[in-house]
Amino acid sequence: MKGVVQYCKKCFEEPDKEIDAIKKACNWTTEYAKQYICIGYYTPDEKRIYCKYHPNEKLYDSILTIDEYLVLNKISIDYNFIQAMEELKQNNIIEFNLKMSQFKNNAQQQKNTSQTNSNTIKCPTCNSTKVKRISDTAKAAGAAAFGIFSKTARSQFKCENCGYKW
Repeated sequence: MKGVVQYCKKCFEEPDKEIDAIKKACNWTTEYAKQYICIGYYTPDEKRIYCKYHPNEKLYDSILTIDEYLVLNKISIDYNFIQAMEELKQNNIIEFNLKMSQFKNNAQQQKNTSQTNSNTIKCPTCNSTKVKRISDTAKAAGAAAFGIFSKTARSQFKCENCGYKW
């Protein structure tokens, strides 16, 4: 993605005013609003010239690129964090690039972990990962003992935690 993020200076001068407005409109607590709202930042694809909270306030270009902003936004959308990273980029580009590299690596590791976890079989009853496949021998024994209506004969997995079969 090309371009830089834009921001509203007035939002940074009076952030609590915007948080209060959003909090009231969404019926959120202050802490919740601060956690999920990054006030005053806009991406170029929004094609805005003025701030939506301050209609007379023109937007300024940040020194963060869209790609940098998106990485940082995955870490935190708190405007203080984003602003601190802008200052770091301006004052110490080497440290900024090191931090960005760490953030990207962490994001990639989390992505890899979540993909690995999505392939793990879990019990639909208790969510345990202590699951084993029911052997063909056990299925045959279940069918012999209880007929074709045996739960063991009809199932593929058994949870070693709660005993559920599916």
